[in-house]
Amino acid sequence: FYYAGEISTHMGTFLQMTYSQEEDKFSFDMADIRFASRVTVGDHDIVYGASLNNSPGMEDVWNTTPAWTYPYTASETAPSPTASPLVNGLMNVVGLGGYAMLDDHWYGMVTAYRSAPLGQGAAPIDGSLNKVAPYGRFAWQGNFANNAYLEIGTYGLYTDFSRGMMGAGAAGKSDKYTDVAVDATYMLPIDGNRLLSMHAIYVHEDQQLDSSFLAGLSSNRNNTLEQVRVDASYEFGHHGQFSLGYFNTWGDSDPGMYTTTPGAIDNSSNGNPDSAAFLAEVDYLPWQNTKFSLQYTAYTKFNGSENNYNGDGRDASDNNSLYFNTWLMW
Repeated sequence: FYYAGEISTHMGTFLQMTYSQEEDKFSFDMADIRFASRVTVGDHDIVYGASLNNSPGMEDVWNTTPAWTYPYTASETAPSPTASPLVNGLMNVVGLGGYAMLDDHWYGMVTAYRSAPLGQGAAPIDGSLNKVAPYGRFAWQGNFANNAYLEIGTYGLYTDFSRGMMGAGAAGKSDKYTDVAVDATYMLPIDGNRLLSMHAIYVHEDQQLDSSFLAGLSSNRNNTLEQVRVDASYEFGHHGQFSLGYFNTWGDSDPGMYTTTPGAIDNSSNGNPDSAAFLAEVDYLPWQNTKFSLQYTAYTKFNGSENNYNGDGRDASDNNSLYFNTWLMW
């Protein structure tokens, strides 16, 4: 369920509440309550404000931060790779920050996050923040003579983190994650009501696993994890869209972190985090408030291997999925 609207002259909100059949509960997947205003300083126009939200990038303008990346919907039941940069899944948090846009070109924001009270966030990552986690976002945007649009930006997150909801790591120690990303958006209108859109994201993560290493939850004290995500979509009029996407995740092998139960769907028999997949989606909007989507995901590598990745004969392609989704808005 989505709700978006004005609270007062300078305040508004965007909320998404989801019911999980698998967990039999409701949760706030997305929550953003913000203040916004505008001021002119000399020849410069500044839009500024504050945001209270539950995920890094939730307040963002572009589809290149974790809360808004392609694919925009995905199946809860289809298998997904174990490894992903921490910034992509940090949803059981609450953050307060400020932002500003200068002359409709330069954007910056800084937010401080803490772990949310138990039960208040979406399905959490396996752990919690020990201290305030700073998140920063900076970007430039501009339009060109052919009406093309370009955005180039960066964002970063630093966390002092404990694995497991009850802090399963070594007492008195913590894991530290540093995530840095660069992103870009390109849009080109074609023939009036057609639009070509492209997005690209690269994330580099450094993991200092002091707590997990001492507790036997990781084989290495230090790891790196990297991810590339790209997608392109073509809107034909106001009634349809076709999109293609690709992601590739790779990093240091760590059996203690990525190997689970032998033969399990989420196991990596070689302890390697590498995964990659192609995605394709067709969207049809018969009316302004209705959208039907058909999405296919094809894995070329899953949890470290193309074949027999879990040690029990399961191949990456066995996790391919076809997903049908309907959105109704009123």
